[in-house]
Amino acid sequence: MTISPEDRADILSSLRAGCTLDDAAKGMLTTAQACRDLAATDAGWAADLAGAERDGAALAVAEVAPSAPVETKPTWAQLAAMSAAQQEADKAEAKPRKGLAAWASATTHEEAQAAAGQMVDVVNPVTGEVTEQPAHAVEDDDESPDLERLRLMAAEYGPGSFGFLQLVNAKCEAAKLHPMDPWWVGHFRKFYASGKMIDVGRIGLRGGKSTNICRALVADVLYTRRKLEPSQIGVCPIMSAGTKEASDRIDTIMSVLRACGLQDVTGGRAAAEPGQFRKIKGENGAEVIELFDSQGHPVEFRIYPASKHGAVGFTAIAGFCDEVDLWRDKATGANPASEILDLLLFRFTTQPDAHLYIFSATYGTATSAHMKWVAEGDTPLQYIARLGSKGAQNDYESRLRLVAQAGPDPRLLVGGDAKSPNIPCWVTSPIVPITRCYQLAKGDLAKVLLYYGGRPSTEGGDLEDIDFEVIGDESRYAGMMSEERGY
Repeated sequence: MTISPEDRADILSSLRAGCTLDDAAKGMLTTAQACRDLAATDAGWAADLAGAERDGAALAVAEVAPSAPVETKPTWAQLAAMSAAQQEADKAEAKPRKGLAAWASATTHEEAQAAAGQMVDVVNPVTGEVTEQPAHAVEDDDESPDLERLRLMAAEYGPGSFGFLQLVNAKCEAAKLHPMDPWWVGHFRKFYASGKMIDVGRIGLRGGKSTNICRALVADVLYTRRKLEPSQIGVCPIMSAGTKEASDRIDTIMSVLRACGLQDVTGGRAAAEPGQFRKIKGENGAEVIELFDSQGHPVEFRIYPASKHGAVGFTAIAGFCDEVDLWRDKATGANPASEILDLLLFRFTTQPDAHLYIFSATYGTATSAHMKWVAEGDTPLQYIARLGSKGAQNDYESRLRLVAQAGPDPRLLVGGDAKSPNIPCWVTSPIVPITRCYQLAKGDLAKVLLYYGGRPSTEGGDLEDIDFEVIGDESRYAGMMSEERGY
């Protein structure tokens, strides 16, 4: 198996950051064994690999050098070790969670505020030493201490962006929202490990794109470190085929923000303060959420039309392009996605750590811009969502279940492909069985595989008889995050 120079560099970076060789290799869609096999024939690569693994091992236990500048922060590995030690000590003494842990376990804004009266673990940025101080006595570099302490707690869940996302997910679960779907957790872990900016995925209808990506957007906006001029507002644009669909994303984001402990002050006359958010009407009546990130920067979630006009005039800190294959120019009827993305990327120029999520189901036989991006594969800029080994097994077993109804069609009997970018909804969403998709497609297997299965087809068809709206309570995901079902 060949490993490109770009993938080698990313693998080495992951190793130096403390990842295992297995995780670093998976992030580049290869294996640890392939890395070792290459090392057996390439002395330069063998030396680089050994050096990166030594650096990563040393990083996990070493303190920050005394000569480091004051602004140097402890590594995520150090913070994770500190958090783990604190948790074990708390368990041994049978005491309630306190300090930083109290901030992470708080499920409402009021509980987070109450936790401020407790003793807080403070990390010395030079030595890594942990001391306890009253929360009210701690001075912060920003105006949102709740979010900043939670940001540090994210190291307990994993490195960087993945830790931020898992923290948000934990807060959502504590607030009785459903957990993230297992496939999505695995996908985001691999995407963030890749270090790429753009996440591109082809997911079948009702595959949980909007729900899961909205949590990633909240994690990105709240916790990613960024530099903004005092007068700048960091914007997270959300573009969809229609205003209604995009507005639904705003409602989802507000639910996640509440779960994270931010106070909803929508409808009040005063502007939102750190620790709060409010929804207002922006330009052309589009919905906007105003809030502050963990550094105290003013940031916004904004609805934009899928148009060239909507892709200019702001500083982007994250973004979501939803159901891209349905975008249409009102004047020409053509899909403007390629032109819009070209313009949108310029918005991210000053934000190197931002993420842009571009997802869609398949809606016809024409070669769309989204299909071209998926076909292009992984590049230095974009990461392509793949089915994965457990996803491939789930897909194959699901299709076998349909044989009893649809007969032994060859399309149902072919094995799953872990590297496939065609990802069915019955893999990504536990509440969407393939049998339900077959029923709603009126027994048309081609439509099942095209619309719900995320598989481009040379056969015709339209979407007029597909209207799959899942109705259920918020406990529908109970029990779906078991270890056996993890991705």
